[in-house]
Amino acid sequence: RIRERVKAWRDQGYPGVTRTTHELLEHWRRDGREVRLFFAQREAVETIIFLTEARADFRQGIAIPRDEPSDDKKAEGCSGFVRFACKMATGSGKTTVMAMLAAWSILNKVNDKSDGRFSEVVLVVCPNVTIRNRLEELKPEHGEASVYRTRDLVPPHLMPHLSQGRVLVTNWHVF
Repeated sequence: RIRERVKAWRDQGYPGVTRTTHELLEHWRRDGREVRLFFAQREAVETIIFLTEARADFRQGIAIPRDEPSDDKKAEGCSGFVRFACKMATGSGKTTVMAMLAAWSILNKVNDKSDGRFSEVVLVVCPNVTIRNRLEELKPEHGEASVYRTRDLVPPHLMPHLSQGRVLVTNWHVF
């Protein structure tokens, strides 16, 4: 059902998204890209954006439950969150998808600090040191050497805004 709804939403021009999101979606879809994105990469990102930003009529009947903390944690002031996941095969471009989603969140938050759907800090949790080191390219402070520019994920004029955000990369065992 979600795939069908995402397709209809895409076909109608992404109703409900922010101006920042629309600019990114168009940048990722444009013809003549030097670094072409795979359809599966775009679809994964579009699905997360759809679940977050699409107009309510597109999302009717689709509910993603919150991951709620225990009563003890709630008493300490902790709150729940919505957890999204995209299943992708080895070699399908998961790092690119993570970068696209990080850019989407950071740029939207920088553009509108009051919008609680977005964050300017992104946490990436990975399984080992080798992958952690490879994922360092997700950090916006690497500028032109970051994945955002080497894979043409963020237009050059938005890079200064992206650098206002942070991507933290750590191993799962730290938790």
